[in-house]
Amino acid sequence: MTGNNAAAIYMMRNWKLAFQLALILLTAVCLQLSPAHSQNGCGEKDDCFIAYDYLSDQNTDPFLIQGKLLDETHPRWKEYRRVVKRYPNVRSCLVREEANKTDPNLLKLDWRRVGAHRGAQVCVFRIANSLGTVERIRNWLVYHDFARIRSHPNVSERFRLPHPNYPVSRISGWWTVEQYREANPSLLRSTFGIDVILKFSLSIYFNEDGKVVGVGGTADGILN
Repeated sequence: MTGNNAAAIYMMRNWKLAFQLALILLTAVCLQLSPAHSQNGCGEKDDCFIAYDYLSDQNTDPFLIQGKLLDETHPRWKEYRRVVKRYPNVRSCLVREEANKTDPNLLKLDWRRVGAHRGAQVCVFRIANSLGTVERIRNWLVYHDFARIRSHPNVSERFRLPHPNYPVSRISGWWTVEQYREANPSLLRSTFGIDVILKFSLSIYFNEDGKVVGVGGTADGILN
């Protein structure tokens, strides 16, 4: 490859990334101007249903961490292998009465069973891939009462991606400690009314092509 061709490819890639980041920022502004009820698209929660493209599983969408496949060679394989096996498809993440339906409602994540740590990361990854669009993912977050939902660039325009699947953008929101504890109860909190957690944030990451390539959950507390 000549120097001129390499430079042209590099410039095209930068333009593509710059365009996507600009589109993310524009989408974020538009969503912030929209009323909450229209974002959610339904009235009472029991009546809500969200469209999806397909039902994701480990075969269609292998679990990724920051765009990298979780397999035996991944440094976090031992940390996640059991939970990936426990939730091999999107149905396994839903409440029992929803899981076996022909057309399941992907809003009905079983938070009590899944929790708000690795199980939530795997299951939200399954759900986000099934939903297929940022708008649906955002509506899913709204339904589950996440606050301050934002779309962000994850890298700068000049950042050189370490691999093609690297996350370049994300959408995120957070829960209060009360919401977090509904999904992840604490003996310390229930017994003594105190907690080391302040809030919980959830982020869904996308690559250059808008494909979901990871989910992160962080419990911010007084110790970190």
